[in-house]
Amino acid sequence: PNGKCSILAIYTVYVSTKQLHIRDTSDVKFYNTRCAGGGGTGGGGKGATISIGDLRNLWLGSDVALGSYSIKGVVISDAAAKNVGAGTIILQDGNRGINLYFGSSAATSNFLIGDSILVDVTGGTLKSYNGSLEVTLSSSALPNVKLGTGISVTPQVLTISQVNAQLPDIEYTLVKIISAT
Repeated sequence: PNGKCSILAIYTVYVSTKQLHIRDTSDVKFYNTRCAGGGGTGGGGKGATISIGDLRNLWLGSDVALGSYSIKGVVISDAAAKNVGAGTIILQDGNRGINLYFGSSAATSNFLIGDSILVDVTGGTLKSYNGSLEVTLSSSALPNVKLGTGISVTPQVLTISQVNAQLPDIEYTLVKIISAT
């Protein structure tokens, strides 16, 4: 009970395992002693710009070949610090997020937390990867320009039970779990 802390992290599900991806050690704030316990323009956009929520709503249980769409959001992952795999960007728009995979050789580490980007997802595939929604794209879809930098995303403040109750709506969004033990 004395080991409570605040954690700022990206919540995901890998297969059936719930995970928190901590962006930086400064996002974990321990205030008490530990308790005993277990261990400009973006990259283009040929078609209509839709919200990440609208993109996620296209999922009906099987792979979706995406039409002419672009999505815009703020990067909440840090490929340079390796809190996501190579070629991956986690993008959040409002209270919805999505995992974008450009291939393991894509230079996603050029995009920092707080960068705003526009991504042309035309020809990509919206699919379930290990239980979570992901858009797979070619490395050529990686934006070459940022719309902005240093943009703060305010995490949703939730309890563990709220996190469990709100899946999949909060998948790939920044959450802050209070009173974690």
